[in-house]
Amino acid sequence: MSSPFVYIAGAWSAPGVLYAIKIGISSDPGIRVKSLQTGCPMRLFLMTFLPVPIDQAPAEYEAKLHSTFKKDRIIGEWFRPSKPVLQWVLWNMEHADAS
Repeated sequence: MSSPFVYIAGAWSAPGVLYAIKIGISSDPGIRVKSLQTGCPMRLFLMTFLPVPIDQAPAEYEAKLHSTFKKDRIIGEWFRPSKPVLQWVLWNMEHADAS
């Protein structure tokens, strides 16, 4: 992987309990989530990732997504698993193979 991707990672506070969702940018989402796990007491999972649109700069696209879900921001790139956030995540998970 070399092109940037938007990755969506989930942090589980207990089995079956999704505590937070991270929306970030990386050229290798799997490695990025593994590196985040080192400093996180909760279990992290890469839920899905999608390419950054070719007509947008990665940082600007990421900022746009963060702004879209700003009401649900916990801190930084971490968001509550609210209905709008989960709907967006699930849609992207369902359509990940279609892109």
